[in-house]
Amino acid sequence: MNSNQHKTLNEAFGEMLHVSRIEKHITQKNLSEMAGISDTYLRNVENGYHTATWVIWLKLCTALEIDVPALQQKYIKPELDDCRNK
Repeated sequence: MNSNQHKTLNEAFGEMLHVSRIEKHITQKNLSEMAGISDTYLRNVENGYHTATWVIWLKLCTALEIDVPALQQKYIKPELDDCRNK
């Protein structure tokens, strides 16, 4: 994954987190407590400035009831398929 793809994925994940959090009426403070991270860190993830670790990523998705396999299909599987076709 090149740096542009990485940035795009960070921004897409952050936007998805933000939208899901708002739809569920969960504050950044509440979600950050559920995931065991600071609200500042969550804000930076939502804005695409930081990449969440896999564990934090899963905690955030679980707290927001986000379908992880669907995310993998949308963002990760296409890239794996591209690698296999080379």
